[in-house]
This record gives sequence, structure tokens and C-alpha cells, in this order.
Amino acid sequence: MDKASKRIMIQSLKLQEKELQQELEYVRKLIQKNQNELNVIGEPASANGKEMSLDLGNQIVYNPNWSNLRKAHYFLQREGRFLHIREMSEMAHECEHNIGVAVFTRKFSSALANLKRQGKVVSYQHDKSLRNVFWGSPTWLDENKKIKRGYEFNKKYLLTSDKDKFILE
Repeated sequence: MDKASKRIMIQSLKLQEKELQQELEYVRKLIQKNQNELNVIGEPASANGKEMSLDLGNQIVYNPNWSNLRKAHYFLQREGRFLHIREMSEMAHECEHNIGVAVFTRKFSSALANLKRQGKVVSYQHDKSLRNVFWGSPTWLDENKKIKRGYEFNKKYLLTSDKDKFILE
């Protein structure tokens, strides 16, 4: 390789180094932001002693080794709105096909009750039916304990009062 080619290669590598440093700084800020948000829900910044991984889109990637508390938090944060426990369980089942929706529902029920006792999440009961309870962050409710605009639950998961079936939109 001649000197001119080496100079071009060095310039290219320096530019790549600068871009990688900027990307690394962005990832560090994103990690810090997510660690701060986790403290709102009440789960430690690392799950099972391991740092959470990031995918190419700088989003946290689901980890089947997380605690059920962390998994519930993950889906709430990922969706950014109130979720029905069955909806959360279906999302978890999509990530872990070897575990059924009913199993996740039982696990998340206990985890969410624990987080609620700690004041880290709230339940919102849509009507008188205990089957129409949705879970979310306390900051997603207004001063009248109504869901703020943009954090609404998926109406697909509402149960009718006269039938034990989900309402289809």
C-alpha cells in the first residue's frame, strides 16, 4: 500500500472512530436514562446482576432471564400505555414460546401486586368488573385518577359484563 492510500485509510479510520465515540456516548446516555426510569418502577438497573443489552435500534431487548417484575416493567415501558395482564402475558409468550399465556398471567399477577404495594405501578379498573383491570405507571394518571391521553389501554382487552368474551373492535 502506498503512502497516499495509507493516509486515506487513516483518515477513514479516524472518522469511523469519531462516529463510534459519538454512538458510544449516545448508548451511555440511553443506558443512564433507562436506569433512571427503572427506578420509577422499582426494579434495579441491572437484571440478575447482568447489564441489559441493546439492539441496533437502541431499544432494550427482552431477556427471558429477567425476574417477572422486570418483564412486566419491560412491557409497560415498551408499550408506553396501560396494559391488561392478559395482553402482557401474550407479549411474553411471543418472546418465550415454551411458556404458556396462563402461566405468565399467574406470574405477572403476583409481580404486579407486589409492585402495586410498593407504589411503583397502579391498577386502573375500567368498570365494576375485576376482569377489566389495566396496569400502568402512576404518572400515566391525571389528578382525578383517570388515564391521561396517550396512555389508554387497548379496548380489545375489555370484557363485556354479560359475556365472558373479549370485545372485538
